[in-house]
This record gives sequence, structure tokens and C-alpha cells, in this order.
Amino acid sequence: MLDERGRPLVWTPEMIAERWGCHAKTVRNMLNDGELKGFRVGQKLWRVRVEHLDEYEMGIQQ
Repeated sequence: MLDERGRPLVWTPEMIAERWGCHAKTVRNMLNDGELKGFRVGQKLWRVRVEHLDEYEMGIQQ
């Protein structure tokens, strides 16, 4: 599903890493440290809701 701006409602670390130009491991470390809000699917897979991605990105720009 997509939001009103045509973006996925849920992002994977790989999708975020591509957007930010970093490694997916960096995103996973941020999730593990609680720096970026996310949720687990099972024991290994991380997912991030688009609103949490927006919150994080807006916080960086301020």
C-alpha cells in the first residue's frame, strides 16, 4: 500500500539505506539502538512505518 505521496507505508532497512545512500546494516544498527523507530516481523526482519521515517528525517533537518 502507498501513502498519499505514493510512498510505501512500510519500509525495509534496505529501502531506507538506498534512500539515504548508506548501508542497510547502518539502518539496522539505528533500529537496534532505538534511534529510529521500527518494528520486527518475526525475530530478524525490521520494518519502519513511513510516519516514523518522516519523523526521523524531519528531526535531522532541524
